[in-house]
Amino acid sequence: MRKLVIVCLAVGLAGASNFYIFYKQVGISPNCPALSIDATNNAPAHRMWAMDSTGTFTEDTAMGDWMIRAVLDWTPQDTNASAVWFVSNMPDDTVPNINFPIRAMIKNMGKDTLPIGTPVRLSISGPQSYAYEDTVSTTTKLRHGATALMTFSPAWHIPNAVGVYHIRVWTEAAGEQWPADDTITYDLSVNWIQYHVDAQMHWLTWATPERAVKFTPADFSAPYPLGITRVKANFYLHSSYPWDDSSFTFKIYADDGQTLLYQSETLEAIPGTPGPYRYCDLDSEVVIDSGSFYVAVRPVSSTGHPSSCGDSSAGGHSYYGSPGNWYLWDPDTSQSVGGDLFISAKVRRAVPGGSAQWVGPSRNQPCTAPVRSALPWGDVCAVRAEVRTGPSENTQDSVLDPMSWVLPSAPILRPGTIDTLKYDNGTPIRAWCESVSGNGRGVKFISPAESVTLAGALVHFYSGWPSPGDTWASFRVYVDDGVGGAPGTELYALDSVKIRMGAWNYIQLAPVSVAETFEPEPSGPGLWITNHPNPAGDRVTLEWQVPRCTPVAVNLYDATGRLIRNLYAANDRTTAGILAMDTRSLAAGIYLVQMETSGGSVTRKVVVER
Repeated sequence: MRKLVIVCLAVGLAGASNFYIFYKQVGISPNCPALSIDATNNAPAHRMWAMDSTGTFTEDTAMGDWMIRAVLDWTPQDTNASAVWFVSNMPDDTVPNINFPIRAMIKNMGKDTLPIGTPVRLSISGPQSYAYEDTVSTTTKLRHGATALMTFSPAWHIPNAVGVYHIRVWTEAAGEQWPADDTITYDLSVNWIQYHVDAQMHWLTWATPERAVKFTPADFSAPYPLGITRVKANFYLHSSYPWDDSSFTFKIYADDGQTLLYQSETLEAIPGTPGPYRYCDLDSEVVIDSGSFYVAVRPVSSTGHPSSCGDSSAGGHSYYGSPGNWYLWDPDTSQSVGGDLFISAKVRRAVPGGSAQWVGPSRNQPCTAPVRSALPWGDVCAVRAEVRTGPSENTQDSVLDPMSWVLPSAPILRPGTIDTLKYDNGTPIRAWCESVSGNGRGVKFISPAESVTLAGALVHFYSGWPSPGDTWASFRVYVDDGVGGAPGTELYALDSVKIRMGAWNYIQLAPVSVAETFEPEPSGPGLWITNHPNPAGDRVTLEWQVPRCTPVAVNLYDATGRLIRNLYAANDRTTAGILAMDTRSLAAGIYLVQMETSGGSVTRKVVVER
């Protein structure tokens, strides 16, 4: 009698392939279910991705980390140090001339102890040939699994040039055997343009109808078409010159200084000596195709209050007066000091024919629960590290606390056990709803070793948006073999999985039933299609067997030989198994299932009809 043991084995990732896990909306409700996102941005660059209804992938610039985690099994190398995540909440963008420390966590993922003095490198590169490099060294020995916080306090200032500054942190352990996973990157976008220098606040001005700064994009290497998305200004409440009124509006004028492109609602200046910046998000992006533009502050009070700040720089870019009658602001001509007003603009390259838009919960439409026929979903139980038993179906587990060893803001990598890779901080305080049915959100994971087995995913869906919302989801696994490391080859697809809102859902990927020997003494590898009919229905059952424990890979190809997905991969795990292959995501046609081993290969034909 055959003894079946259901285990959570899944997609094998040999050769340290980096991979993506995507949540893909399948419901008829266009904004549901809501995938949770935290408020931090600790993940390295190029980790958050979006997929539209046509299957096109783009990087996602949402502030925060998607709450998708990879559950995997892996075996470490002897020497394998790695920078694993940025500790500080890295900004989405920043102002020119900043100077801030960069904190990164490194981890010894190898078996051997890392010695004191292991170097950790920092490199920053940007526009106008900007470059900065720094090195810090570990001060303690790091045993397997130990981490160390590395702080760089660079004496660097990003120049006053708009662009992307590429930050890289990596380890250089002696004898590194697997360097592919040891570098983390972050792209810091500097898109606030300003002429004033914050540290040189020196002048006040108030008795004018309007104050403005004329921005010339070429001064900041900003290309056309240029989109203005946000403006800000700084105000000063002097004890000897109280404000009659704190009300004002922002205005944006074209190159002629008269054509009004934008005017904000009435805002209130924040008092102080000086006060904090007063920001204003534009209702719609203002696009500048050529020339310069003015950003002006117009006080409501005829006295010119609230007072504006100016610096003691060379100046020459700030004006006072009114549209068509601007005068260069020159606070102290006797000292040949021009100065510039504390007014800034946030810009980016505009999208031809339109502009990208931040789509948040306030801009989405409410969801309605869909009418759906019954689809199978598995039992609900607490997630544990041990082998799982139960029916081999499309299953998910709903848990409130996803295991005590899942720590905030850290990839947890414990060899020889079921472990997680993650970037979110575990606090689902925000949600993101899809604006078009069929869209998806995904996270890119960096393989920690030469070979890992992806057993499943932990995914959190936000209960507060919308209510009640759809509760059906789909999941995909991709290799990063697309253009520029984008998602490429699909390894696995799991459709129509029922999820729980407001909880961590354990999504089991590619369930595998491992059976004891089919034959007493097989002479070679064997592969059989055991269910009928063939043409196949929604699920195909495959049985395989090898004479001895050896690496086994079972792959699905289309009729042209193109790899569709990996069904199973294992390294010296067992000599026989049963695979349940879901065919609902496959188009009608002829497919080939091939089992590859060191002792030969076997191929079987599967026909899918719709």
